[in-house]
Amino acid sequence: MPGCVAELVSRLQKGGAFWALARNLYERAATKPADDATVQRFYGECAPFRALMIALFAAQFDRCIRSPNISPSLKAGRNDTFMATGLPYCDEFVTNDSGQLACYREVISLAGLDLKLRSYEEFRSGFTAIGNATGSVRDHAVPEP
Repeated sequence: MPGCVAELVSRLQKGGAFWALARNLYERAATKPADDATVQRFYGECAPFRALMIALFAAQFDRCIRSPNISPSLKAGRNDTFMATGLPYCDEFVTNDSGQLACYREVISLAGLDLKLRSYEEFRSGFTAIGNATGSVRDHAVPEP
C-alpha cells in the first residue's frame, strides 16, 4: 500500500490508471479522443488540470488508503477538491478547514505550484494592533477630503 499521496500518484502514473482518469476528464471537456502523449502534455502544461488531478488522488488516498494513525486527514470535501483548480491563480490561499489545508499542501507540493498556503490562524496572527499601555488601540484619524 502506498504510504502517501506522492507514492500513490507515482504508482498510478506508471500503471496507467492515473492517465486513464486524466484522459477521461480531458476528453469530456475537449469532446474528442486524445492519445497518451496529448493528455500527458496537457497535464504538464495546464496547472489547473494538474492541481485537479492531484486533488482527486489525494481524496482517493484519504478515503481509501490512508491509515488514521499514519498521517493527517486530507478530507477537503467534494467542492473543495474541485476548487483546487483555482490554486494556480492564487498568490496566497487561506483556509480555516484543516482537511482542506492538508489536501492543498499535497496538491501544491506535487503539482509544483508557487503560492503561499496558510491556515486562518496563521493568517490572523500575522496582524498586529498598535496599542498603548492600557491595551486600547490608538486613534488613527482619517484626514478629511
